[in-house]
Amino acid sequence: MNKTDLIRFVTQELDGRISQRLAGDVVDAVFKGLADGMIEGGDGSTVRINGFGTFQVRTQKPRISYGFNLTKGGGKPVHIEARKTVHFKASDLLRAELRNK
Repeated sequence: MNKTDLIRFVTQELDGRISQRLAGDVVDAVFKGLADGMIEGGDGSTVRINGFGTFQVRTQKPRISYGFNLTKGGGKPVHIEARKTVHFKASDLLRAELRNK
């Protein structure tokens, strides 16, 4: 499912009571709210959506990669800077639904 599919889904779920343009604005607002919640909270911040899951910002430590990397000179040690990532943990309800399908 991509964003366009999600907008169509929202419109259909509401039986066409809102336009696709308005549904698009709603979807954009939800994603902006999720992103702002994670960005403003910084490292360790969480965004919880009951019945769906939790998004958590984590910091990966800097490390050295010894793997083969064509863009960085293949096979040589490459220093990878610390960076922030987003971890998602599905709720028990969502996991149960996935198991039943």
